[in-house]
Amino acid sequence: MKSIGREQAGKVQPGAPSHAVGSWFGQPDGSYRLSPLRGGRYILTAGHALLYATVAFSLAACISLPVFSQSPQQRAAPAVGALEGKVTDPQGQPMRRATVVLHSLTDISRRVSVLTDTNGVFAFSAVAAGSYELTASFAGYRPTLTNMLQIGKGISLRLPTLILQRWYGGLAEINVTARRKPVEAATGKLTLNVESDATAGGSSAFELVQRLPGIRIDADENILLKGSASINVLVDGKMTYLSGAQLTALLKGMPAESIGKIELLSTPGAQYDASGNGGMINIVTRKSARRGYAAAITAGIGAGRYLQSADGLTGNLSTGRWNVYGAFNYRYDHGLLHRTSLRRLSNNDTITLYDRHSDDPNVLTARSYKAGVDLTLDRRQEIGVVYSGYSNDWKRIGQGPTWLRDELNKVTGVVQNANNTEVPTRDNAFNLNYRLKLDTAGKLLKADADMADYRNNSSGFIGNGLYDTDDKPLQPYQLLFFQQPSHIRIRSLKSDLVYPIGHMELRAGGKYGFVRTDNNFVYDSLLSGVLVYSPVLSNHFIYTEQVYAGYLSLARQWKNASLEAGIRIEHTRSEAVVVDTIGATTSDTKRNYLDLFPSLAASRRLSAVSKLDLSIGRRINRPDYSELNPSRYFLDKYSYAVGNPYLRPELTWKGSLTYSYRSVYLLTLGYDRTDGPIMESPVQDTASGNLTISDVNFSYREQFDVQLVLPAHAGRFWEMNAIVEAYRQTLAYLSAAGPFHSRKTTVDLSTDQHFRLPGGVTLDIQAHYTSPSLAGQYIIHHYFTADAGLKKSFYAQKLDVRLAVADLFHTIRYSGTSLSPAANVSYYHTPDSRRIRLSLVFHLGGTLNTGKEHVLEEQQRL
Repeated sequence: MKSIGREQAGKVQPGAPSHAVGSWFGQPDGSYRLSPLRGGRYILTAGHALLYATVAFSLAACISLPVFSQSPQQRAAPAVGALEGKVTDPQGQPMRRATVVLHSLTDISRRVSVLTDTNGVFAFSAVAAGSYELTASFAGYRPTLTNMLQIGKGISLRLPTLILQRWYGGLAEINVTARRKPVEAATGKLTLNVESDATAGGSSAFELVQRLPGIRIDADENILLKGSASINVLVDGKMTYLSGAQLTALLKGMPAESIGKIELLSTPGAQYDASGNGGMINIVTRKSARRGYAAAITAGIGAGRYLQSADGLTGNLSTGRWNVYGAFNYRYDHGLLHRTSLRRLSNNDTITLYDRHSDDPNVLTARSYKAGVDLTLDRRQEIGVVYSGYSNDWKRIGQGPTWLRDELNKVTGVVQNANNTEVPTRDNAFNLNYRLKLDTAGKLLKADADMADYRNNSSGFIGNGLYDTDDKPLQPYQLLFFQQPSHIRIRSLKSDLVYPIGHMELRAGGKYGFVRTDNNFVYDSLLSGVLVYSPVLSNHFIYTEQVYAGYLSLARQWKNASLEAGIRIEHTRSEAVVVDTIGATTSDTKRNYLDLFPSLAASRRLSAVSKLDLSIGRRINRPDYSELNPSRYFLDKYSYAVGNPYLRPELTWKGSLTYSYRSVYLLTLGYDRTDGPIMESPVQDTASGNLTISDVNFSYREQFDVQLVLPAHAGRFWEMNAIVEAYRQTLAYLSAAGPFHSRKTTVDLSTDQHFRLPGGVTLDIQAHYTSPSLAGQYIIHHYFTADAGLKKSFYAQKLDVRLAVADLFHTIRYSGTSLSPAANVSYYHTPDSRRIRLSLVFHLGGTLNTGKEHVLEEQQRL
């Protein structure tokens, strides 16, 4: 190649090795332009942001003024080089989102990749002088490699068009080579690749989440991470609308065949919402970006004690400029949970044991739907709109006895319980998003507007009768009907700015969130055959919350190190109102507080194969809206749960240090300190025998943990990934019954093994063990499960068949014991978890693209 002014051009014959790299900015005719930056560094920004406030933009503009005030002579003599080009198919059509990688031949640590834009254009700026190779690749096409490229100071190279040739008959080979491991670990993130896991066939998202290290399930099937419920669960980057039993029902209704991967994330940066101090779980549905049409039809059937089924249809049509997508999934899950609990009550010299047993058959009928459009307005602007909804119906018919025993374990009476509940939920969410590229140097603006509505009309009845040992009634049969309609509205506006400045990158943005919940709980007692309204138990609860947030962060990269520091400020105003039957306010709790959330992330490359990463940050966890509602929810005659409108947010400092070797062997040390953690607290009334369960703020929670990720393999036949984690927790709480202080060390072990068998069959085996762990005032007993699955593809990878067995040895138990001085309680629940499943996935056209991910934090707390 030879120099042409400040650019360099040449020709590559069709099918010849070629290479394309760069930013997403090109000319309509397919040519490329790249503005060299200073310092000989790769500064790549795929960020997304929109200026939220004029102040943030003005600040960024002022800081960057010296960059734009250079003379023409200065701009004409850049200290580094640049590279640009275009990728097309053999017909000359641009290849959108092809992967282009630039390798340094003199420094193996220099390796940068970008994706081509809608015109197939790529560009690299601020390329240090030296020798390079460039590769371009796309699924279903032969990767292409250029000859050595020599880049000099002040030179911009423009490569000829790179043409990728179809890899005919090689699709199966590509899939084998590019197979992702079922579990992948990186600094700050753990990924469960569902598409690659044969054991996932026919499973639900709820079952898959339990495979993540540190995840436990409590007595009510709530998800805990290392004993804490302070986690965010997202679907495609958007919050899940529900919590508690409703979140569990939603995840049970989400088939594994619609999921691409599940990510477990640790401390994010200042640009993310500060909520969720325990961690973040993101369920990512299948997506890709191939042009044309694509569809996936799924069908599955399973059997445990009862039959289950899962079906779905997902598709998209992409023209390069337009991407129209949609999905519909249906799942029928008939399960059983056998509950047992034992409670000891001491009243003076009298001891009473409450020995409860119940079988809870439950049926979930779940439907989810999604539709959206992404439109590229021009080479700088993109706009999108997406609608997602859920229509779930959950029903439980619980019944069983509570045996009353004395201190000698002799039966003195029995309570026959019935608890029938129906929970129809209807959720609708809309998102409008806009993205603007301000220039070719990486300056970006992004805006999102979200509107979500959640409706729940839970209803049912609780019945009980007290009998003596001869089954003679001691009291009239009691029947309590309830209606618990709930309507939650969420509105959110947010915007972000990404602004590179020389070797640094500035990020700024803001967000406004509004939430209003309206819960009108009505209880009616059956007296003499007539339903009578109960004003003591009924409750109308209205909660509103507004959060104003803004952040600023600055990142800098060097040859072997990087540093990012940020600060986020959030101003919260909330009001919790309880209204009586005549509309008069009986309780009004207002809060107005301001919090700062600093964050720091640093990385240092020790050698070509090893690296150290440090992260420190402050997080917040606001109470779930349901936790604030003081209404009662009865479990049986002698126990009920009640909300606490006086809960305060919990605040956490998190820090971690990770050593990585070859990016696959990881050793992480972590420390968390939470002030005012929200935990469940059981309290017994010695006079009535009633057990009240509510959430309270503990004094503090402290945790030290260490995690080791160890992959291994033996040729192409066997691969294994093991994750070993140990953490020690300390909890302190000062209650009316006295001080509570507990420490516990927990070990968590998980392994996944992949075997390649003859005939293209793969076998996956996963196992997960957790020793007893601390969760509030409970010790959760040990947990173990193993899953196995076979997978085979037919018809050139168009049909995937999976046969899987979940909980192979039927060892899953949800059990624990209370450590509280105010309540002596233990429970032991056995779910219908061992199931065999057969699932089919048939692919049409290309691969799926189900739109971009959008995050809305408020929905997680429902």
